[in-house]
Amino acid sequence: PPDSQGRPPRGALALYLEATLVAGLNPKPILFFTALFPQFLNAAEPLLPQFFILTGIFMGLSLPSLLAYGLLARRARRLFQQPRALRWINRAVGSVFVAFGVALLRLKRAGA
Repeated sequence: PPDSQGRPPRGALALYLEATLVAGLNPKPILFFTALFPQFLNAAEPLLPQFFILTGIFMGLSLPSLLAYGLLARRARRLFQQPRALRWINRAVGSVFVAFGVALLRLKRAGA
């Protein structure tokens, strides 16, 4: 459905390009790979083939989990469109945050 400003929904290509841009500019994977990969590289061998092999292994392992998340989100979409279910989800998440706040207060007082 159109958003609140009356614009039509964006197409799959636009969403894909936006997600690619966001993922490409995310510094977490860059830091992760620069911290993790050197431990598995042999400096006496050419580095580029080793890098591609490690990257391929990582992609092969992460693809199934990302696909599972996508399928789970697709199924949960119907749940999030129901006002009654959404109200209960909001209550549950709010209760968790309140519990975290109380736990932080207790932690701070115990350390004082």
